[in-house]
Amino acid sequence: MNKLTDRPPMSRTDKLCLVALAGCFLAPHLAVWAMDAAAYRAAEADKPPVEVVTVARPIDCTPLAEAIAARKAELFWQTVPLDAECRAALEEACEEHGVPICLVLGVIHEESRFDPEAGNDISYGLMGLNKKYYPSDLAPTENIRAGVSHLAGQIERYDGDVQAALRAYNKGWDDGDRAYARAVLDASEKWGKG
Repeated sequence: MNKLTDRPPMSRTDKLCLVALAGCFLAPHLAVWAMDAAAYRAAEADKPPVEVVTVARPIDCTPLAEAIAARKAELFWQTVPLDAECRAALEEACEEHGVPICLVLGVIHEESRFDPEAGNDISYGLMGLNKKYYPSDLAPTENIRAGVSHLAGQIERYDGDVQAALRAYNKGWDDGDRAYARAVLDASEKWGKG
């Protein structure tokens, strides 16, 4: 017995009722859809036109970059145990002679531990200048300027070989010993991160 074929055919009234039932279901949904579509079109029509704004020139970020660099430099100098006058002399001398500030800070660290009154029988001051060649009454700023100039001369003398130049700065000539140079370079690494 086949269930599909065993049913009596649907009457015309049943078919009309089924269509009416489908209409009752679809009519509200179609009405809602039509109202939504009309509301969407009305909202689109009420929107103000979108203005396209073009920038006539690119935004210049230079002032912001300069402010960030200045703030970073300010924070760096706050960690250097030198007074403002000595810091200014150090910056000027390093710029004038093309010597990295961090390298000179490494020399100052090794020679005097940032004590302007440091000294021994041979050298004195922040840069550990030799008393035989430099007057012993130089102010700390003059000591820095003279030391940076001397270091720049040694770097030039040894064709940019910083380790040889550092040894010559400390000993007077390069005898091949690199202990002092390594100590200065190790100290300068700390200042190179500023």
